[in-house]
Amino acid sequence: MASEKLGSVSCVPLEGAEWARGRGWALWKALITMAQDLESDPVKAREARRVIDEVLEDHKKIAKP
Repeated sequence: MASEKLGSVSCVPLEGAEWARGRGWALWKALITMAQDLESDPVKAREARRVIDEVLEDHKKIAKP
């Protein structure tokens, strides 16, 4: 999970809302990148898709039912 990877290097404790905003920003940026590079740079588009998948998986693991 992305939050687990970054949590150990953070100098400032982060609350759930900060992680949610960070995931939202990462999702926004990856969606824009994927849409822009889908035909012109397939490698970059695949990396963006990987980021999207990771963000969504991270959200599923911590989302409340």
